[in-house]
Amino acid sequence: MEEGKLRHRLTLFGRPVGPWRASREAAEADALRKRLGSREPWERVAYLGVGVAIQSAPRVGRADAPDDALCEVADLAARAAGVTAPGSSVSRSRN
Repeated sequence: MEEGKLRHRLTLFGRPVGPWRASREAAEADALRKRLGSREPWERVAYLGVGVAIQSAPRVGRADAPDDALCEVADLAARAAGVTAPGSSVSRSRN
């Protein structure tokens, strides 16, 4: 799938720790800001810490929304209702 059609967010052991971003580079920058990854000054590669991943998913909603704010609101509402999107790495169990 094309980069422009995906959204990306930082996860730690499968739990989201950052908002959806329009690019993978922006999600990598979140990892660096939160000290969950590192980058050598002479390299363009970002190294993520143990348990850290960048989750990618198709965009939903308006493509011009800043940082996919609409997707973030929909995702939070679904999680609050106990619903997870197909293919989501985030799950919620009910006992």
